[in-house]
Amino acid sequence: MPGSFWKARSALARHHHHPIHYRLLACLLALVIPAGVAAQQPGSQPITEAQFLEYLQALLRDPLPQPQATNFGVVTGFGLPHGSAFAAGVLTDKRERNQSSDHDGSAALGIGLGDARRLVGMEVTLGIISTTPSEFAEDGNINFKLHRVLPGLTHQGISSVAIGVGNAARWGDAREVDRNRYISASTVFNANPGNPGRPVPMMLTAGYGTAISNLGRDADDFYGLGVGLTRHFAASASWAGDEWIAGLNIKPFRQYNAQVTLAMGDVTDRVDGRRYLLAVAWVFDELF
Repeated sequence: MPGSFWKARSALARHHHHPIHYRLLACLLALVIPAGVAAQQPGSQPITEAQFLEYLQALLRDPLPQPQATNFGVVTGFGLPHGSAFAAGVLTDKRERNQSSDHDGSAALGIGLGDARRLVGMEVTLGIISTTPSEFAEDGNINFKLHRVLPGLTHQGISSVAIGVGNAARWGDAREVDRNRYISASTVFNANPGNPGRPVPMMLTAGYGTAISNLGRDADDFYGLGVGLTRHFAASASWAGDEWIAGLNIKPFRQYNAQVTLAMGDVTDRVDGRRYLLAVAWVFDELF
């Protein structure tokens, strides 16, 4: 799947900053829930001050997860924080978007280095384009991204810019695809600031790359819009130079940082390349 993996994979390793502080929501819940705790049945023992304090501390230690926004299909301005890593895989029903059905898959491993808040962070990704057991890793690439976290455009928002080279080192069929030198900027903000208990995070991305449209052969710009619907679901729509890519991101587990994305490439069939994508990613925080 030359060229198409980098687009699909770019949002899977996104930076995991939240536009809303989850401790704020935990404190708001603490104002409501204890009222129910204090409403003891007749004859029951009232809650002590020490028990109430322990209850509040437990809420802060285990806060309710917040919705997260994502952009699928384009390279975002965010990158992995230092010490984090990810493993991801992408399946599609078409090896090339303008071919008949020919199922194919790709995989990737990545790590985050450096401090993007103080200076600059780096994300290094190993892409495995050939995943057939008899030809595993015969085709692949190495990709580099430098990213810097910036203040958000709104209160409690966050932004980031990135420059990078996709397909920087390549072997096998990946040598047929040009290197993608790109710049990207993303920002995350709360679209519902008037209701702290129901945040609606949104992510906007805009960028330009030297190998974006026409199956990675032509330079073009790209854009992305994502919205966090609930703590388990997020939706996104992206313009990748010559096609629209839409996706639904699912976080099935609360305690694990796993993500599943169901997506469609070339949604409008503009370049006769409509296809289905299934992406799975697992992010590991603070490994080193």
